[in-house]
Amino acid sequence: MTYTPEQIAAIAAAFTKGLHAAMTAASWSEMLARHNPDTLHCPSHDYTDANLIMASAIDSVMGPQPDSDAMEAATVDAWNAAWTMARKSWGRA
Repeated sequence: MTYTPEQIAAIAAAFTKGLHAAMTAASWSEMLARHNPDTLHCPSHDYTDANLIMASAIDSVMGPQPDSDAMEAATVDAWNAAWTMARKSWGRA
């Protein structure tokens, strides 16, 4: 399976939407205030299980992924690319 740039962007948008929905307005604002797009740390994990939200975002764009102990390399690459794109879109609060 391969992922197009449009699919990566859709996953990033779905991830951001999912995170926002999973947090209170105060938590979202606090997370953005702590966010630094220049580091690999993502404070969203302090408020919710961001990994479940990313998995759901991928499923919402690409359809349910096969159950397995390991993701396909292309899915790992898409996950990382969407995560980076989403984080950069948040900017610096």
